[in-house]
Amino acid sequence: MHAKFRDQGPALGKFDVANFNFQPFTSISCRPRLYDPRLPGDHLRNIHSLHSLEECMKITGKAHGMEIVLVGSSFIGMELAELLSPIASKIHILSRSQVPYSVAFGNTTGEALLGHFLRKLPNVTFHSTTEVKSFLGNDASEVCGVVTTSEENINCQLVVIAIGGIASTGFLAESDITLNPKTQCIVVNQVRACRNSWKWKILKIYF
Repeated sequence: MHAKFRDQGPALGKFDVANFNFQPFTSISCRPRLYDPRLPGDHLRNIHSLHSLEECMKITGKAHGMEIVLVGSSFIGMELAELLSPIASKIHILSRSQVPYSVAFGNTTGEALLGHFLRKLPNVTFHSTTEVKSFLGNDASEVCGVVTTSEENINCQLVVIAIGGIASTGFLAESDITLNPKTQCIVVNQVRACRNSWKWKILKIYF
């Protein structure tokens, strides 16, 4: 790699070329992952995703005394449950996996964390190996329930979808840079592309 730098001395307009023996690193943002295809009832009010401080303030402002469904059992969903538990009347966590954090830490650690979590937050219920099938609404077009793929009907007045993020790499779609088809993250090498390696799990936690 090489780059041009403008000389800060008297000779304005002069450029020097510097050679570097390293790879560039691109720091990008991400957007919340939503359901695709869309689910019945996802247009209803009080269904949120979390991406910014403003959205966090909206969610916490509406959560007082509410029954809440959190969709997702990784970092965002579990941290939201702990944040909202003191002010919500009831929280339901819907998880595709058997235990939380299973992708990042494995089932054994996830099971231990879940036990500690539920003892600490008695108004939280964990629903494993299930997903949202549809959202139910009232006459005011507000969400009032969730139907799961395991045919549970859960009453709620607030839903937060926390099923991960997608890297904002759309501008690289026509480039020669390889993107992970699921996360749209830049594939740097095979270690980071392999989701089953322990190195990938560490990188996923910290990056």
